[in-house]
Order: sequence, then C-alpha cells, then structure tokens
Amino acid sequence: MATVAPGQIWREETTGTHYLVVRVYSELFDNYAVLRQTEGEATRRVKLAKNPVQPLPGFVQESGAFHAPGTETK
Repeated sequence: MATVAPGQIWREETTGTHYLVVRVYSELFDNYAVLRQTEGEATRRVKLAKNPVQPLPGFVQESGAFHAPGTETK
C-alpha cells in the first residue's frame, strides 16, 4: 500500500519525469499533492485518488535512492 508524503519521489508514467512531493493537503472533501519537477522549478497540483494502492493516478513511486542527473556516484 502506497502513501503520499512530502519528500517522496514519484515518476510520471507517460513522460518518465520525476517529481518531488512538496506538500500534501486537504481541501473540503479531497486531498491534493503539490509536486515539483526534480529537474526544474515547475510545480503541479494533483488530486489524490481514494484508492490506497494507486494514490497518485498516472504516477509510480520510485524506490531506493534517487540521484538527480549528473550526480550519480560510482
């Protein structure tokens, strides 16, 4: 079961772009996550699904350590 929390990295399934969860908040009856691209300053707001298996529709949670491009260790 996946949960969405600030500091997590999620990958958009269609583009492969990585996003950092900056904030999770409630607004009336729905929950939202604010995501920021890891390779830029663009942000987007995504409505969280009520499905606990796939809380961010169209995104996959990245597992393990994430390294921004160009910072890989050898």
